[in-house]
Amino acid sequence: MLHEYIDKGTFKRFCNTICIIYSYEVTNEQYEIIKKKIYEMYENRKEYKYDILGLLIAGLNIKISRENYFYCTKFVKYLFKEANINVDLPEIPRTSDFQKISGLKKVYNGYLRDYKVKTDN
Repeated sequence: MLHEYIDKGTFKRFCNTICIIYSYEVTNEQYEIIKKKIYEMYENRKEYKYDILGLLIAGLNIKISRENYFYCTKFVKYLFKEANINVDLPEIPRTSDFQKISGLKKVYNGYLRDYKVKTDN
């Protein structure tokens, strides 16, 4: 399983990466399903791989299915499906497809390096 940091590796090298972060309201049950699934995947992280091949082929609008391989949008679509979050996404989702989901709220837009996680302290 891939773990990325905004101050190391790829994002440190590409420090001018711009991002948009959205929030989407889900039920408590859906949230718990997503949280549980991410925890299970983390516990079994050696079984999961970043799907660079799938990402490249998706850019050509060709679907490839490999068990336990994910790229970003495929991962989010998978979690939505697991949690029964019914949003209209194409078979091969792109980041722009997520921006069309009704009910999104923009949380942040700017350089990834400048994003600060808000805590409820």
